[in-house]
Amino acid sequence: MAVNSTYIDGTKNIPIEALDTMLFPEFFDSADAGISEREAYNFVAWVYRAVQLRANALSSIPFTVQTSAGQAQDRIDFQSILPRLLQLTEASLSLHGEAYWLKEINLLNNLLAIRWAVASTIKLKTDPIDGLVGFTRTIQGVPKPLTKDDVCWFWLPDPEVELGHGQAPAQVALEAAGINRNINRYSSAFFKSGAINPTILSVTGNPGKQAMRELESWWNRLATGIKNAWTSRVLRSEVTVTRLTSDLKDMAMPDLTKNSKEQIAAAFGVPITMLEDAANFATAKEHRVSFWRDSVVPDAKFIAGSLNEQLFEPMGLRFAFVFEDIEVLQQDEATKTDSVISLVDAGLISPMEGREMLNLAERTEVDEADIIDSAEVRALDLKRWQKVALKELVAGNNPAHRYFRSEHIGAGLYETIHGRLAGAETKDEVRAAFAASFPVADYGHSWAGYP
Repeated sequence: MAVNSTYIDGTKNIPIEALDTMLFPEFFDSADAGISEREAYNFVAWVYRAVQLRANALSSIPFTVQTSAGQAQDRIDFQSILPRLLQLTEASLSLHGEAYWLKEINLLNNLLAIRWAVASTIKLKTDPIDGLVGFTRTIQGVPKPLTKDDVCWFWLPDPEVELGHGQAPAQVALEAAGINRNINRYSSAFFKSGAINPTILSVTGNPGKQAMRELESWWNRLATGIKNAWTSRVLRSEVTVTRLTSDLKDMAMPDLTKNSKEQIAAAFGVPITMLEDAANFATAKEHRVSFWRDSVVPDAKFIAGSLNEQLFEPMGLRFAFVFEDIEVLQQDEATKTDSVISLVDAGLISPMEGREMLNLAERTEVDEADIIDSAEVRALDLKRWQKVALKELVAGNNPAHRYFRSEHIGAGLYETIHGRLAGAETKDEVRAAFAASFPVADYGHSWAGYP
């Protein structure tokens, strides 16, 4: 018995015998279904976001360049572009595990400028005995040899690699990124084809071409909801409908998407709460601190080490990130300090134990007195903050407009006062925001009415 079969997906009507790689590559494409790091960055939102989070965070860290004598050096020609170079470096390390800067050096061996080099344009030149002997940079098919002195390189370490870079976070996340990419491609193709599952109509017998065209036309109108789709049709042959794929709702795509997102977040060291809306503010805040401490700061230290070894130390300089000025970590340290001070004030631990918990230097009599008088120190900072808030109000700004930095005002107390200030419109309301937080000192007066 003859059987005629036609593939239909809402936009195509193709006889089975006509299907080939040219007419329907979706089925016959035998190319590797894998995904490259660049494609993952370009097409998978979670990969793009994770790379941007790491790169933007690292490039925002304040830094200093000092001489060997410890004096600040702010006259380096390329210092203004360092934040951008650091951003590109972290992004390249996240994607490829390697990053390169090119040094422009004159005949007197003076460093004139620094330029960024895309990692894919750089190849290592190695020797079995001497190891790394240079590099080759290829632009538009033209190779250019470079010495080690021409390049500043950054390679993620790997215990299995002696020369070169290790695995990048994006490379570890490629399978998960590929799943996410294919889910998006399938969904896009599904709706592009009229939201119709690929279907094969098999007709027994030997109907003519005209009958087959009428059947195909009727099926497409039926499947796509056209007004006269329900018009009766008399078929002389038996029609078998075979669907090639399952419904979207039966494919567990939400679970696959969630799983791939979690794997991508883990590979990049980015908490999942930073890739989506966090339901719990406290948890999100804790995760953000973890992101900085466990992912950003270690990478920053690694990059600073490479910079000093290859670039700054030969110039008699030293580069250093100022981690103490990172606002997220400042707030975390302030919260920890506030907790320790509370324990000391309550007599639950000694001042010396408090200093040990805060990793401070060995105490002296003056240091111990500072901890004992922590309430007074905190009151002084509160007084200064209140004065700043009043000045902002007089200037026509919101009293909470300016960030006030203090090592003695805990994060919880800071947020409480800051919230009160945000709604303050008069001087009395500004003072009221601080009133409950000013302690009454032992020496006989209160800060509540200041100034």
